[in-house]
Amino acid sequence: MNAGLLTVAVGSQVARDNKLQLSHDLSMTSTTSLFQCPRADVTLDRVRDLVGQRLPESLTLEDKQGNSRGLSKDVAAMANTYGGLILVGVTDDRQLVGVSLDTVTSIVNSCHDRLEPPWEPEIIPVPLTPAADSYVLVVRVDPARAVRPILVDGSAPVRLQGRNAKASWSQLFQLF
Repeated sequence: MNAGLLTVAVGSQVARDNKLQLSHDLSMTSTTSLFQCPRADVTLDRVRDLVGQRLPESLTLEDKQGNSRGLSKDVAAMANTYGGLILVGVTDDRQLVGVSLDTVTSIVNSCHDRLEPPWEPEIIPVPLTPAADSYVLVVRVDPARAVRPILVDGSAPVRLQGRNAKASWSQLFQLF
């Protein structure tokens, strides 16, 4: 056995000489990769891949079947913590149901009306159908773009594991 050459093969993944080569079919979409990729790379296939992993809602991932009053609070909570993705048009049981394109305007208006200071996240409509009458909205909340803290109804929400909570005094102090 050659001590200088290590070869490990799993499916189509091969590691040689400490260099990892991945074939395209092994790539998985993660919350981080969908958050960081260029806007043009946010595709229905990538959204389906992420949803198909059946990841639970977390610090950085939230599903919403449609726009609701609570969505702007989710935006604020993510902006006040680590950021993340809100997938609008995805049910709690991880089904893609889609929403109309008018939902983008509703989300923007809600963020403008409820958030203090008014702030809006990046919203990427991903067509569910070729006719483009139903969309999954990938809402990317980047805390580096937000003026923090963002308040909702006079308090600063923060993201905990899969839910929102009011910031404690020490958390609020860190936001300034």
